Amino acid sequence: LRRQVRDIKETLGTNGTNNHTQNKNGNKAGATTAAQATAMSLRELWLKKLECEAVLELLGKMEIVRAAPSQFDHLISPPGPCRIGAAVVTISDALDIAFHSNVSHVHALQNVSAQITDR
Repeated sequence: LRRQVRDIKETLGTNGTNNHTQNKNGNKAGATTAAQATAMSLRELWLKKLECEAVLELLGKMEIVRAAPSQFDHLISPPGPCRIGAAVVTISDALDIAFHSNVSHVHALQNVSAQITDR
C-alpha cells in the first residue's frame, strides 16, 4: 500500500511538471489536455482509494471471522475465569459478519464459519 501511494505521488509529480511546462510555453491546447489528464488521473485515484477502502474493510471482517473460534476457546478456557458474556459477543459478531455480509461468499472462510457454528 505504501509503495502504491509512493507511485501515485511520483505520477502526480510528473503530471504537475508537464502541466507547468506546457503552460509556460503558452500552448492552450496542451494545457487543456493536461488539465483533462489531471482530472482523469484524480478520478482514477478516487476510484482506487474507494477500492482500497473496500478491500481493507473486507480484510478486517475476514480477520474477525478467522480469529473468532480461538478467541472463543480462550475466553471460556478453564485455567482462567470463564468470560461467557465476552465469548457470546465474539461469536455473535463473527456469525453476523460470516453470514450477513460480503464475507459469506469467501470460500476460504467456509471452514471457519463451520467451526463458529459448531461452538
